[in-house]
Amino acid sequence: MSGHGPCARALAAVDPDGRKGWRCRPYRQAREAELLRLEDARGRPLALAKVYNGRRAAAKAEVERRGLEALAATGTVAVPAVVAAMPDGLVMDWIEPAGCPAGGALARTLGEDLAALHALPAPAYGLPFGNAVGVLSGPTPSYEQAGLFYVRERLDPLVTALAARGAPAALLDRLQAAREVLARRLPSPVPALLHGDLWSGNWLPGRGPDGRCRPYLIDPAVLWGDPVSELAFSECFGGFPAAFYEAYRALRPLPPDYRTWLRPAYQLYHALVHWWLFGDGYRSWVAELVELVLQAHPTH
Repeated sequence: MSGHGPCARALAAVDPDGRKGWRCRPYRQAREAELLRLEDARGRPLALAKVYNGRRAAAKAEVERRGLEALAATGTVAVPAVVAAMPDGLVMDWIEPAGCPAGGALARTLGEDLAALHALPAPAYGLPFGNAVGVLSGPTPSYEQAGLFYVRERLDPLVTALAARGAPAALLDRLQAAREVLARRLPSPVPALLHGDLWSGNWLPGRGPDGRCRPYLIDPAVLWGDPVSELAFSECFGGFPAAFYEAYRALRPLPPDYRTWLRPAYQLYHALVHWWLFGDGYRSWVAELVELVLQAHPTH
């Protein structure tokens, strides 16, 4: 391995003088980062290093580190502990998935843990550490109204970027109409700290350092927001096991208009993120959600 490559930097963060005898090898290539397996001399995994690429690597690593630490501090959901920080990444506890089934009891535990997280009030609506998903930004002002936070800090940066890239004018007009509805009509319940990127690929049933099976959440993009927005995104891309939703709803019932209004309203942000990141294949999803928002609260 190169003395200046990702493995060298990861080992320097956890074993700078080499006394621990840690080794490093590639584990998996993610879209924005390289994942590395740090192990002992016998090949047993000890930690996972995530090294971001690109010019905003340091900002992304900092946002993720602070998000993991904020979630861990609540004592609710399980997240990998941050072992060390690097200028362009972080080193976390190794979570071993072998022998920990993804459904049933662990899915129920995740639903209960998430409900406990969402029961803890946040001081306001906002992005306390900035945003590393979609259009990157720093920390935002605090908002008392969910609608204003959502349109100004979540939707507007994406719509502006998509417009500059040549998004169709007719859809931009419909987005503007939906924006006005969302700003006025979204309710403002007590905000909570949210994971922020809760889809099925970001939960990991596994064993941490204590050897117990737990449902871990990974790759957060935390914010202070409406808890139902977290549930809305969780239903995208296949969703979570039924036991997860049953356990969550038993502790935090969803509003009556969740499916017809709040779910499409809050899925719109994630659809815009995917359109921005992955191209026009997601444009029809955005258009569909915009129409659902406008059907729920017609502008005329």
